[in-house]
Amino acid sequence: MKTRLGLPLSVALAGLLAAQAAGAFPWSPDMRRSPGLRPQRKILMPADSTVPRTGKVDFGLRREAADRLVNPVPRTPAAEAAGKATFDTFCFPCHGPAGRGDGPVAAKFPGVANLTQPLTQGRSDGYIYVYIRHGGILMPSYGFGVKPHSAWEVVHYVRKLQGK
Repeated sequence: MKTRLGLPLSVALAGLLAAQAAGAFPWSPDMRRSPGLRPQRKILMPADSTVPRTGKVDFGLRREAADRLVNPVPRTPAAEAAGKATFDTFCFPCHGPAGRGDGPVAAKFPGVANLTQPLTQGRSDGYIYVYIRHGGILMPSYGFGVKPHSAWEVVHYVRKLQGK
């Protein structure tokens, strides 16, 4: 039996089976075979000999710069309510409803910060803002979803949870 292209059906099937055996039909499953990295399971640090394109990073300077930031959003009930809405979307899964680090995801990822403890209360607004937008050691960056204005509103809501 011949196909429309004039090739015998057995040759066409043999070609398809060979392509499948080679792992290239109908797509390459290399992504399935590659080692997977589970988010927040292991922190990957750059090799010692690497330098960022912008030069060496001094995290002490980063913290000093963050501590100098001042919240430009006035603290109003509307800002706190907007901060709560953003908190409930992005922060609640780990930090829980009251910010105590007891969210539904916290059981799987130990080390979630209790936002009401004295250590966090002693942090500046700028430090919390930078941590939200750029992440930290255990927390991923939420700059993709939390815009700057919203992050400052979350800082107001966190301060409300802390009783400040």
